[in-house]
Amino acid sequence: MTASGYAIRTYRRGDEGVVVDMFNRVFGAADPEFRPRDVAYFDWKYLKNPAGFHSLVAEDPDGRVVAHYGGVPIAMRVDGSSTAFGQNCDAYSDPAIRRGLRNPGTFVRLAQAYASTYSVPGVDAVMYGLPVPEHYRIGVKYLDYWMLRTQFQLTLRDGSRLPAWDWNTHAIEVSEFPEDVATLARHLESTTHRCVARRDAAFLNWRFAHHPWGCYRMAIARPGNGGDVLGLAVYAKARFGQATRALLVDWYVDPNSPGAAASLMRWVVERGTQDGLNDLVTIVPPTSVWWKTFLDMGFEAEPTPYVMTARPYDARLPSQWLRDHWYYTLADFDLV
Repeated sequence: MTASGYAIRTYRRGDEGVVVDMFNRVFGAADPEFRPRDVAYFDWKYLKNPAGFHSLVAEDPDGRVVAHYGGVPIAMRVDGSSTAFGQNCDAYSDPAIRRGLRNPGTFVRLAQAYASTYSVPGVDAVMYGLPVPEHYRIGVKYLDYWMLRTQFQLTLRDGSRLPAWDWNTHAIEVSEFPEDVATLARHLESTTHRCVARRDAAFLNWRFAHHPWGCYRMAIARPGNGGDVLGLAVYAKARFGQATRALLVDWYVDPNSPGAAASLMRWVVERGTQDGLNDLVTIVPPTSVWWKTFLDMGFEAEPTPYVMTARPYDARLPSQWLRDHWYYTLADFDLV
């Protein structure tokens, strides 16, 4: 119970209708392009996530849910060991109970309770997100947000420097990812990415194939003889940075397989062309092996309104180490 009489508790089945309605009222009022959420979307994002879910709500003295703070845990591999990070998202309160920033209200207390609940050993080793500057300032003031970096995007406007299709490596569109993507994941976890979300079929299919909006197109790369998966890519026509764009949402490719990279990138660019979109946008860390490769392909680095935040709760994962070694893409965020 907070000082103002509001009670904070974990989500219970039956809360989702009120939580979704409140989300739509808070975020839909000022956004003409807003797509309302429904209970099916809530169930997919939270209850069906193979890594579990985090969710707290606040009740007013009459027992009405008036605020929600949700998080999406993600199974990680860090130097060969398993752990979990938590993406903080879907944090909002009913406008009727909001209070000024000079006097933290129920929402801030709920957010603080969320951090103290899930930033414990065996739960979230790191909490992270991509807030816009306004939300980042609030987070710094009240919620101990730590900046990892200002987030740049990579934009491809001219495909003249892209490598040609590799006719010995096929980019194969799939409706679901096969189980043997785990072989690729194990290989890249041990050779390329010291800190990365575990991209097995359970995660990838939950994140993309089973999304209730059906907004993604997915491809894997295999040699012409049908050998092991050498890479995967996910494309979407979606909003990012207040505009509808062709987006490379996920890119998980063996950097020692240039044929896979060439065919998958050509496949992604073709999807954007089919959608009538000339600019392809993606994000990867500037410390990633793919940053320079994408620049060599003709991508340009440009600022975004987002700030990459990451608050480590495991002393073995300091900010500098995360900056140097964490590989992420848009797949690791709920923006797309």
